[in-house]
Amino acid sequence: VPEGTYYLALSAVNTSGQESALSNEISLTVKQDRPGNGLYSSLVGAWYQVWYPEHWIAKDRGNKPTRYQPLLGYYDSGDERIIKEHFRQMKDLGIDFLLLDLTNGLGADNEKQKEHMQKLFNLADSLPPDERPDIAIAIGHALWNDNNLDLHQIEADEVYRDYAQRPSYFRWKGKPLLIV
Repeated sequence: VPEGTYYLALSAVNTSGQESALSNEISLTVKQDRPGNGLYSSLVGAWYQVWYPEHWIAKDRGNKPTRYQPLLGYYDSGDERIIKEHFRQMKDLGIDFLLLDLTNGLGADNEKQKEHMQKLFNLADSLPPDERPDIAIAIGHALWNDNNLDLHQIEADEVYRDYAQRPSYFRWKGKPLLIV
């Protein structure tokens, strides 16, 4: 990306096909002063959910679809085509790493989130680093269970054993990042 100032406005399409702004336009100044994507002077992460299509329906709105439809449609988080497109968009925006939201538990949604997470890591591991962001995980299932420290430890151990050693797992100062 050449040095300069770029402008970004986020929008969504509702179920009637109308586009709405989700944020004010923001400016981004590109500097080529660090290794990596060169868009920012620090690392940039994005919170990422792997729970779709199960949560496109808003139970608090009478089981209707969510208010805004994503530009890619009501997608499945485990769809490789969607994952690749998200990775491409993130790299274009200068996002260095994803923080997967698994705060409802690694086995939430009848293991669907874990299945989607596995697909995300498998695809990320198969791509060169310049075509994908790295991935870290946020857990917190124990917060829903009286802050049970044993549950925190069980989930942390599973993340470390099954994911933290993968090539695409995000490392902060040389160590795998886990948010609890």
